[in-house]
Amino acid sequence: MDPSTLQKIVEEAVRDGNQDRLWILFVVFVVVAIAGFVSSYLGTYLQSKGRNLATKEDFQQLLEQNKEAIKATEEIRSEILRRSSFRDKVLLERYHLINDINSRLENVRINYERMKKGQPSRIEIVNGETLLLTEIYAELQLKRSILTPSFFHLLLERYDLVSTLWQHKDNNDEWNQKMSLWFALNNQIQTRMEEVFEFEKAEISAGHH
Repeated sequence: MDPSTLQKIVEEAVRDGNQDRLWILFVVFVVVAIAGFVSSYLGTYLQSKGRNLATKEDFQQLLEQNKEAIKATEEIRSEILRRSSFRDKVLLERYHLINDINSRLENVRINYERMKKGQPSRIEIVNGETLLLTEIYAELQLKRSILTPSFFHLLLERYDLVSTLWQHKDNNDEWNQKMSLWFALNNQIQTRMEEVFEFEKAEISAGHH
């Protein structure tokens, strides 16, 4: 990889603020530096010793150093791949978890809306309370670290909003205010998901294949 290419990659990573990518680039620089040093040293050594016939022991020592550098490079490469794989799995789990919790909250809201209009609820709701909300709250707390603070707090706001929604069933003004906030929170969640999961980049990448 030539210097100009590395410079472009670093500038892009800094601009995106991608800490994982910056860490990987740092490791790549180290590997390139080690490989370059060994290669340069080996060439210089052979040029110098070419006149005096390098001994078998000296040459063997250089080969061993080169092997150690290659081994270190492979170990670093394996570590990068392992971290990248783990990060991708966490991101995928986070994506599905956010969608699942948000959809279940929306399901509760829709059924409150049905009851307000005098229509039968499709989930069990007694006096405005449902076991589904209890399960959602428990999962929010249990999966808090996977969700990350930004998604956790947005989903918790939606939970707090829908859990008190039924109290305003007879006041249309307050109900409508709650609904405005409800949809505004959903828009925030969708915008944040686009930023974190980079939907546009994924679509562009898929279109190139």
